[in-house]
Amino acid sequence: MRTPFGWRITLVASLLCAACLSRASQTTNARLDRSVITRDQMVQANYASVYDAVTALRSLWLQPRGPDSFIAPSIVWVYIDGSRVGSVDVLKTIQPRLVNTVRFYDGPSATSRWGVDNAAGVIHVSTWSGGAPGIPLPDSTRRRPPDSTVVTPPDSAGAGPSDDRHPATETITIR
Repeated sequence: MRTPFGWRITLVASLLCAACLSRASQTTNARLDRSVITRDQMVQANYASVYDAVTALRSLWLQPRGPDSFIAPSIVWVYIDGSRVGSVDVLKTIQPRLVNTVRFYDGPSATSRWGVDNAAGVIHVSTWSGGAPGIPLPDSTRRRPPDSTVVTPPDSAGAGPSDDRHPATETITIR
């Protein structure tokens, strides 16, 4: 037997489900990634430097984790566009408007990406695709011309029949 309120209950239940589903999709889009600080977050809060933004938003990034020793202390390294530039003090010299994102990599992730001396973690600063003109990189990260190669011919003065079996040797000088 059908009740007169059956179709109304079905209609209300389906509207309630549709409302819940639309609300769930809105909350998942606004979810924050705890390993990233974006340029918008830093500019909206009006931070003077990237260090100030990291201190206020993710202060745990600045503390080294992992084994520590007197010989090799744990240091959180800072990389800009894939090149190591120094410790977290470098972040004090970078303006937030020059940065696209700041991402933290924990010890295992940083070690697999940049090597074993990054076990305390890495803060990676990503600039725009062409790089930021206001961020100085150390000389070690700039491209240098290829090293010159010096080739010396074999000494013809002492050439004898036994020297024919050995090819000429090259001397390579690397500066």
